[in-house]
Amino acid sequence: MCRMLLHNASTNVSLSERALKGIKEMARNGLSARCGIGPHGDGFGVAWFLSNGYGIYKNLKPIWEENIPNIPALSHIIHARKKSRGEIDFIDTHPLQLRDLILAHNGTIYSFNRRPTLFKPMGKTDSEVFLCLLAEAYYTGSNIRKALEYAIESVDMASSLNMFIVSLSEKKIIVINLFSNVPRCPEYYVLWLHRNDEEFYVASEPIKEMIDWEPLSQSPDELTILETIIGNPRAIAISRC
Repeated sequence: MCRMLLHNASTNVSLSERALKGIKEMARNGLSARCGIGPHGDGFGVAWFLSNGYGIYKNLKPIWEENIPNIPALSHIIHARKKSRGEIDFIDTHPLQLRDLILAHNGTIYSFNRRPTLFKPMGKTDSEVFLCLLAEAYYTGSNIRKALEYAIESVDMASSLNMFIVSLSEKKIIVINLFSNVPRCPEYYVLWLHRNDEEFYVASEPIKEMIDWEPLSQSPDELTILETIIGNPRAIAISRC
């Protein structure tokens, strides 16, 4: 269970103060706190992507207690963790990376119908098992979309497969919104999109200081996939099934 924020812009820019304030607020006092699930204080991670490189930063303290690195970049991912599997350590803190695949996940995967054989998780999270399965398909000849289908089909049961996935070699970003119902907090796993011609955000909750958010998936068990290119916020393709 986590809170996430994705930003993609047409030029290298820093995240706005309202975006940084928004992810801290949703991690500490957002839906999960109001629904009795509790805050997301088990560390956080940031990834940023440039036209010619990237960086990842991880911190084991609650996100609201720390300054978030704010490197000017084409795209940013922020992940505030609430531990359901694994440890509070750097290996299990998102974003996770395997070669040129980077993944941030919100939710818990309870069981898989296959296990990775080419790649073995270094940590103890279900998210890393999913990443290993994704990489297994990706590095044996599939593009990122086909590899994603393989990894999703490998999941038997999960509370949510909400994910931000980046392929550095393809310069592609994929967002997944797929979740089960949470009766006491029905919007907890809904991802929200805010966009214009120059940039877009995807967030675990709408940021109050930013208007015009639209939900990606509007009902449980509806798989929504958003695909785009790093640095090209207009190139959004959304599919639902």
